[in-house]
Parts: sequence; C-alpha cells; structure tokens
Amino acid sequence: MDAFYASVEQRDRPETLIAHELKKKIFQRTGGLTSSAGVSFNKFIAKVASDINKPDGITVITPDVAEEFIDKFLCLLSIQMLKIQKTTH
Repeated sequence: MDAFYASVEQRDRPETLIAHELKKKIFQRTGGLTSSAGVSFNKFIAKVASDINKPDGITVITPDVAEEFIDKFLCLLSIQMLKIQKTTH
C-alpha cells in the first residue's frame, strides 16, 4: 500500500495517538515496514505533511501553523519546478 486516508475526528482518542497506533500496527503486521503519517484538520495538508518526516515519522499541522506550512510547501514546490524546468531544457 502506498497511501491511505482516514478521517478520525469522530473518534474517542486524539488523532496523534491514532496515528502512532496505526504506525505500530503496520510495523508489526508487515514484519518491520515503517510508515509516515500526516495529521491535520485538512485532508490536503495532512497528505503533504505525511511526506515531511519520511520514512518513519509523524507530522502534525495545526490550524495556527497551517498558513506558514502552506507557504513553505509552495516555496519548495516552486524550487522543485524550477529544477525540473532547468533539467528539461
């Protein structure tokens, strides 16, 4: 499995605890495969955040830091696009 999405806001445990539990289960049931998780109030932000602490981390983006996180993400994306453009010309 490459990726999955789970909406957990209606659960009885904090989202970060659920992420830790899922990572632990993946590790145990796969014989040691690691996983990364992004936890946020927004599905897109959570997906982007899941790429931050690969291969075995959890990144939490709360509403109070979301704007700064998105700004940094867009800046990095712009730099990557420039690198791609430069190598294809």
